[in-house]
Amino acid sequence: MDVKQGREVVERYRSLLCLMQYPEEAGPFDREPTPREAMSHIYGMLDRMEEFLNTAERQDFFWISPDWDKFNRWLGFVQGVLWLHGDFTLVQMREHNR
Repeated sequence: MDVKQGREVVERYRSLLCLMQYPEEAGPFDREPTPREAMSHIYGMLDRMEEFLNTAERQDFFWISPDWDKFNRWLGFVQGVLWLHGDFTLVQMREHNR
């Protein structure tokens, strides 16, 4: 995956969460979230993930940027929530990452 593909994945997930009418909200941080709260949380993460991509893209070698690493960690979290929610299979998300 490169920065362009990262943007495409973020947009794919943003479109899905928008269609499902989830608000962009962080948290809760002090208890286990409801499924709706978890989906809202990952929706809110997507804008920040784009910022990581923007910073990484400005590096000569984006793949060694700390922001690229952070983007990939957050992507794994987002995809884990989407998988548990039943929105995508592991095979589908593997294809998203290629």
